[in-house]
Amino acid sequence: MVAVNFAWEFSLTFVLEQTPTQRQINFFWLLFNSVLLYQALRLGPRDYPALSPRVLRWTLAGVLVWASLVVVAGANEFHDRDGMYTGMIIQVPLSASFLLLLKRRGSSAGQSLHIAVAKLVGSVFAGLTAFVLYPSHHLLQVLVPTYVALDIAYVVLLRRTMRREGRPPWALRWAAAVPGTPAESVAAGAGTGPARGAGARSDDAAA
Repeated sequence: MVAVNFAWEFSLTFVLEQTPTQRQINFFWLLFNSVLLYQALRLGPRDYPALSPRVLRWTLAGVLVWASLVVVAGANEFHDRDGMYTGMIIQVPLSASFLLLLKRRGSSAGQSLHIAVAKLVGSVFAGLTAFVLYPSHHLLQVLVPTYVALDIAYVVLLRRTMRREGRPPWALRWAAAVPGTPAESVAAGAGTGPARGAGARSDDAAA
């Protein structure tokens, strides 16, 4: 999902028509997502040991190209020049990926409650922005509650997992290691959801 989010930001920054102000905002978040993408390339092999670094790199490249085509095609199909529809559609699997990450690892390794809550807050504000700007778009009225519910579920389940491990949920640092879990990676911190539009951003933060 880091690659998908990067493709969304890249397409809105350099491919699709945007206002100068919005393009600057998109470019800022593109830089942020560039760091996350680099971290995914660097740490991804540790989190996906079954994949060779070469396969992982080509997989990310393929996802980048595919997602960019989807964003551009979706912008033309839905007349979605500000990326609201495509951003909200992407946000649903992005939020679901946090839950899948927690289940796959079976621990809170590489995850932060601060980031989870920040993503939830950003998702709520992005959804409110969508409702204000497009009150008659019924698809958004389905997508927004869906990804907000997924974000709430992730916060609740992550907190429960941390408490079960004896990890202080709000501690910035935790020295204890969780045995039998994959190495920490940036995946949990890429929750920067792409569900934004007209200047409202919900990056988090990402995954």
